[in-house]
Amino acid sequence: TTLRSFLAISALTLALPGVGSAQLSFSTDSAAFAPTTIDSTSTLVVTLNNSLNVAQEVTFTGLGDLFVPADNPLTVPAASSATTTLSFTPTSVNTFPIVLVATGNVFGSDSLIISAEGTLPTAEL
Repeated sequence: TTLRSFLAISALTLALPGVGSAQLSFSTDSAAFAPTTIDSTSTLVVTLNNSLNVAQEVTFTGLGDLFVPADNPLTVPAASSATTTLSFTPTSVNTFPIVLVATGNVFGSDSLIISAEGTLPTAEL
């Protein structure tokens, strides 16, 4: 009987509204900041979509010291989307690729590949 009960329970599937393969997702797979002069700041708006029927508090990781989100955590309403602005302030001439990870407090996560470049100021003649 125990084995039959186990098999009957393991054969059940649950249909949870709003639960699919992309409960929390960025609106794009990659993004890029415009080339930015060292010690100045550029911004980039990113959009997160929440397919769950409940709001989520989303935290961002993978940022490093040069990237700062305006909202961390960011509240993404149920079955809706929200935007936040990332700031980039390079301190050297270099390229700065990152993978921004968004994780919901209820369910789901996604990553966004971001590229950024620190440049020298333009010389004036």
